[in-house]
Amino acid sequence: MEKRAHKVIERWRADLALVGSVKRSEESLNLWFIPRVGDGTLDRGDRPYYLQRATLTDEFRQDRQEQLSATALVAVAPLADTATRGGLLDEGLLNTTRKLASLLEGSTIENAERRAALQAALGNALLTLGERERDTTRVGEAVEALSAVVRVFTCEQEPQQWAMAQNNLGYALLNLGDLSGELEHITRAIRAFRASLTVFTRERMPNQWATVQNNLGNALLTLGEREVDASRMREAIEVYLAALEVRTRERMPLDWAITQNNLGNAQMKLGEREGSSALLYRAVKAYRLALKERTREKVPLDWAMAHNNLGNALFVLGELENKVELLEQARDAFRAALQEYTYERFPGKWALAHHNLGNILVVLGDQTGKLVLLREAVVAYRAALTRYSRESEPLDWAKTNCGLGVAFGILGERENNTNHFLEAAKCFGQALEVLYRAHLPVDWAAAQNNLGNVLLKLGEREPGIARLRQARQALEAALEVRNHEQMPLDWATTQNNLGNVLFLIGERLGDLATLKNAVRAFSAALEFRTPERMPLKSAQTQNNLGNALASLGERTGDSQLLLRAIQAYEAALQAFAPEGPKNVQENLQAQINRARDILNNQLAN
Repeated sequence: MEKRAHKVIERWRADLALVGSVKRSEESLNLWFIPRVGDGTLDRGDRPYYLQRATLTDEFRQDRQEQLSATALVAVAPLADTATRGGLLDEGLLNTTRKLASLLEGSTIENAERRAALQAALGNALLTLGERERDTTRVGEAVEALSAVVRVFTCEQEPQQWAMAQNNLGYALLNLGDLSGELEHITRAIRAFRASLTVFTRERMPNQWATVQNNLGNALLTLGEREVDASRMREAIEVYLAALEVRTRERMPLDWAITQNNLGNAQMKLGEREGSSALLYRAVKAYRLALKERTREKVPLDWAMAHNNLGNALFVLGELENKVELLEQARDAFRAALQEYTYERFPGKWALAHHNLGNILVVLGDQTGKLVLLREAVVAYRAALTRYSRESEPLDWAKTNCGLGVAFGILGERENNTNHFLEAAKCFGQALEVLYRAHLPVDWAAAQNNLGNVLLKLGEREPGIARLRQARQALEAALEVRNHEQMPLDWATTQNNLGNVLFLIGERLGDLATLKNAVRAFSAALEFRTPERMPLKSAQTQNNLGNALASLGERTGDSQLLLRAIQAYEAALQAFAPEGPKNVQENLQAQINRARDILNNQLAN
């Protein structure tokens, strides 16, 4: 039956076939959905169909027609890879959701299971629309509909229907939490998936078990991104690896690719958090494995998603290892994703890809010194903000404002333009109106760190220390979240930034205590910023440490401090040479010579 269906699909170039069989004349009809790609499960969302078979009465009643339409449209959503298909899908889903909602409001259907089936169809259709549009309101309505389904069934009487309803509800809650930034939705999703797994066990129902495991991994990873503790991310990796024991490439190639992609996400996020090149290289490997099945010809949208994710991993890896070639590969991956993510077809994904492209252009522009790349980054972020709004996508809007702020900050430094710094501070301030520490501590701390950097740059250009005090306050706030044990890379970055602020305050006030605190901050940063792990950043911090020690040594007449300053400068010079910029090496050598002159004068006297 399935082979015949695929022949019909190919012949008519269709996206989906509805296949039916009559068991007994005028008694029942069983229906299956056979998509153009996949094996009858929802590749996009990894949810089993709520309705895989529909037993029809003598009349094909309107409620069953609408249920069938909604389920079929949800099934075909991953294949809506052209403007025409996308438009037809959205129009069909809108019409069907209106009809289903109308039926449920005024329906005389008394059978609880029939009403639950309609609620499930409505919920899945609303969720599909909400995902495509990144619309928090629609996804919230989907949660309400699918919550009603869960209340109909019990684990004792209808275990499989209850477990499937829990899985579908979990998927909707996860999407709502991801869009809104509300952690409670994500924790509820985790509970729903775990409940589903009490029925869908590996021994009895391995395929369903692997599907829910994959979804559970997504929820754990999403929650882990928002928490300081990385244990959820590690658990997500374990869950994905378990799912891959069932989802093998030979048995389930597209599902295997989905979970490989998700495994890459978890390894990338944990690698970024811990500054681990090994984890990031594993993530790149997982994404490239996924692309062996997620080809553009077969599943163009999944192909675009995999390129977007691959770009993220290469971006973090290139920034960590200071390798321009990796950053350029990341830029190319993001641009590949934009070949499928057009504004007309997928405005939400188009905005995300522009946000990511902005990220990579900022780092490339900073490392190469090419202002044109930084200006292109500003254009990319502003393009994303034409789609993101504070009301509908507050978290995406805030993160994009943060990226735009970083771009303006670097442009301000390169062009010596105070207005760029003021614009950057405005961007971070707006983001912090949305990023609350209680709900999103990691993102809040990142925004505080970046705001502190911009305030430092403004403070360098203004008399007095008012801006510098604000910068110190922001950076110390960031360190309340960014700790050595759980976020060593970010902790070291903020310690270095705080050291810069303290050094400038100490210099302007002639305050030895503040200069000593600057030395402590730079020394702390160097616990993680080692030459082996991060040669360029290690050199930058060694240079900063040298400046603070030299200032203290000159002010106090302490020759030991000057010797330590010379050692720090020499360590920085060694890390920069021989590939580093010649002007940087010359500047370091001049600082070494100056420290030696001061030391010689002190010893002579």
